[in-house]
Amino acid sequence: VYVGEVELDMGALEQLQAAVDQGHQPWRLDPLEVARDEGQSLGFDPTQDTFDLLPSPDPVTGAAQVLVLHGERFYVIHLIQPVRVAQDGLWAIARVEQGL
Repeated sequence: VYVGEVELDMGALEQLQAAVDQGHQPWRLDPLEVARDEGQSLGFDPTQDTFDLLPSPDPVTGAAQVLVLHGERFYVIHLIQPVRVAQDGLWAIARVEQGL
């Protein structure tokens, strides 16, 4: 599992946001679903790992955390709304930390 900051491509994210605005890939509006899907490229396995959204995403900062049990280790996936902080703003993984 990758731990650390995740580089975000703002150009690609703005294009994705435009696609989401047109009704495509609505799962990108759910931080838990983004963690499951995008987390695969960071070493997580949605078929075996347990993903739990920590208290509700912050509507002011557009930040959310997902706790992941991977094997016997916990990780926290930090997500942000990089294009637009709103209910219709897509989520992206910003960093991963190893938990206790």
